[in-house]
Amino acid sequence: SSQITLQAPAIYLTGNVTITGSLTQGNGTTSMTGDVSVNGDVNANGISLTQHQHGGVQPGGGTTSTPV
Repeated sequence: SSQITLQAPAIYLTGNVTITGSLTQGNGTTSMTGDVSVNGDVNANGISLTQHQHGGVQPGGGTTSTPV
């Protein structure tokens, strides 16, 4: 078979897990505890973490507007 389906009320994995392809999460909420490291960009609702820009930038201790 080219795939398996594992269905259970809860699945616990202990030890290291390596995924060499894409990971898709369906409906629901994803929660993580601890540090998260990403090699690359993170996009949330179409806003890039590394490439987004802010309007209203002024020198000093002010704050910026939301990403554009």
